Amino acid sequence: MGNSNLSDLLFNALSEHSLVGIYVISGDRVLFVNKTLADTFGYTREELLTSVKPLDLVSEQDRHRVAKAIADRMNGVADMARHKWEGVRKDGRRIFIESYGARIEWQGFTAIIGTLRDITEEVRAADEIARVAREWEATFEAANDSIWIMDLNRRVLRANATTQSMFDFEVTDLIQCECFNKVHGLKSPHPDCPFDPCINTGQRATKEMHIGEKWVEVTCDPMRDSAGRIVGVVHITKDITERKRAENVIRESEERYRMLVEESPDGIGIFQDRKLVFINSSAVRTLGYHSKEELLGLPVEKLIHPDDLEDALDRVRRRLAGETGIYPAEVRYLRADGSPVRVEVVTTPITFKGCAAVQFIARDITERTKAEEERIKLQTQLTQAQKMESIGRLAGGVAHDFNNMLQVILSYTSLAMESALMNPTIQSYLSEIEKAANRAADLTRQLVTFARKQTIRPVILDLNSSIEGTLEMLSRLRGENIELAWLPGKNLWHVKIDPAQLDQLLANLVVNARDAIADQGEITIETANVILDEAYSAVHAECKPGEYVLLAVSDTGCGMDRKIMEHLFEPFFTTKEQGKGSGLGLSIVHGIVKQNGGFINVYSEPGMGSTFKIYLPRAHGAPDLVPQPKHYHVPHGNETILLVEDERQVLETTKGVLVESGYNVFTAARPSEALDLVKEYKGPLHLLITDVVLPGMSGKELERKVVQMFPGLKTIFMSGYTPNAIVQNCVLDPGVAFLNKPFSASELIDKIKEVLSQPAQT
Repeated sequence: MGNSNLSDLLFNALSEHSLVGIYVISGDRVLFVNKTLADTFGYTREELLTSVKPLDLVSEQDRHRVAKAIADRMNGVADMARHKWEGVRKDGRRIFIESYGARIEWQGFTAIIGTLRDITEEVRAADEIARVAREWEATFEAANDSIWIMDLNRRVLRANATTQSMFDFEVTDLIQCECFNKVHGLKSPHPDCPFDPCINTGQRATKEMHIGEKWVEVTCDPMRDSAGRIVGVVHITKDITERKRAENVIRESEERYRMLVEESPDGIGIFQDRKLVFINSSAVRTLGYHSKEELLGLPVEKLIHPDDLEDALDRVRRRLAGETGIYPAEVRYLRADGSPVRVEVVTTPITFKGCAAVQFIARDITERTKAEEERIKLQTQLTQAQKMESIGRLAGGVAHDFNNMLQVILSYTSLAMESALMNPTIQSYLSEIEKAANRAADLTRQLVTFARKQTIRPVILDLNSSIEGTLEMLSRLRGENIELAWLPGKNLWHVKIDPAQLDQLLANLVVNARDAIADQGEITIETANVILDEAYSAVHAECKPGEYVLLAVSDTGCGMDRKIMEHLFEPFFTTKEQGKGSGLGLSIVHGIVKQNGGFINVYSEPGMGSTFKIYLPRAHGAPDLVPQPKHYHVPHGNETILLVEDERQVLETTKGVLVESGYNVFTAARPSEALDLVKEYKGPLHLLITDVVLPGMSGKELERKVVQMFPGLKTIFMSGYTPNAIVQNCVLDPGVAFLNKPFSASELIDKIKEVLSQPAQT
């Protein structure tokens, strides 16, 4: 075999088994292709050799460049060249080709022989790598966090653009610098840096650090080579300043909420699935437990009074169902010892640990309830006082009219009896009229006492001595089977009161106590000094703080219930049988006590007896001696009297009694009329008889003016009911001559004789 044939055989064998395409072209003809090349473009060799031109395998965009390269080789401009170009397969799919070509002589033709390889996957892989690189670069630079690539010596090899805005220095200033020196200004690594933990463990490490005014979160991830060795660190710094501030705000808010809940005077808790899952300290104290742990987990049945439980659960169900407008409710919770505590509770549906729950805020209203009860009590006392005052005014008004009418009746009765001395029958009739009028006068005086309108003569008294002087009289009132105990207080302070009022007060209380005792029993009278402070007066509407003398009268009788006590001091209210009491006794007691600036408390329960505690203000000074009238004999019935009375009938009847008794009488219905009379009168004037209160001028003022014209003139004041002014301004001094309307003719004449018999004061 010749060398030429051997070369052809070797070429053919090599081209057939080659992994790259082999071609020979000349001009626009394909002279030779191997199977690999035909397969690369999807043609058969026959198609390539007969009907496909070389440039048909090149894409339009690269065809000119490839044609020029072929021409240059054919023309000997370049011996050999490497090209990459885009090919077109028979099915139209584009592929990337890398080819080599050189000029040769082929079977008598000038041709180009070369190889080509399909590099489509390589190009695509390179493009993908480039794309990934571009995306990584863009991500690296666009990241909001500062990202550094560092070597094992903590030198920064690369940093992104965010680094500059985060740390306020140029990125180039950081490259090849040790991070702790450039960022922290330290000569050694920052103690909180996660670099060492990352290197030592080979895992991600994260730490929060404070840099200047910023808080940052630093994360270090190890970088490894192909052998798995750590060769560096990816260092990521996140600015968490705002997060820290938000966390601080949340933490402070939670702390404030915790403090509000814990320090709240109200009990706050959460029920979930009918069990207590949260409770504050105030609720623990209110419910009488020692710790929260004792309460947590308790079912609702253990904490709410059985009588209130169903209603409370119904309110909770309605709140959980979305109902609004449910107002605070009063509920009885149960303390640790089982006793109830009344609270005002508000419930609110909430989510607790991801599940539906109900939060409650409960306020202990025990003190408020007590205060409300005290307020109602005080209001009741005030209402009672106002009612008594109104009834008093009414009683006083009735007494005023009664006194004037009774005065007329008694005066005319006296005159009639003088005229009927020779007729016993008429005398007996008139006597019965006088008795009835006197009984009516006694009843009227009781009304006046109740109304606190009677003229009084208060003096400073030793209360113990005064009471001891009445014990004999009181013993006669108490009854046969009732003991009277007297317990005087030591070193007792003095009081200022009309002695007659004191006797009346004691008599009424003893009689009332006697009637409360069915058979045998005991009445106790005792005295003591007491000081009442503002705390006491705050719950007793009629009391003012100060020093008082206590007079207490107690009995072992039947006692009273609250309903009776509410009406105790009302006039004509009585629990006694008809005909056994007027119902004015305790009203008179109340009137006397109030008129003398004191107040009265009553303590009683059915079957437990009663105690009446009277508090009279302390009086300073020595006890007064009440002057006693002295009698002197003077001629009777020839003196001159000025009578001043604004009630016409009283004026006329009184004048008639005086004239019948032989006195010379001038009358006037008004003070101005009386003054006009005495200015014109030139004779002697021995006595002025005047009402205490007159239209336009008081009796006292009238006396002062008349005495200026008639020195040595004597005066008798008279009064039945008087307006409020007499209580405030006209309380008569001890020793002043006084006649209480209604009075009989004999009482009038006796008083005149008494007064005229006294020596004139100089």
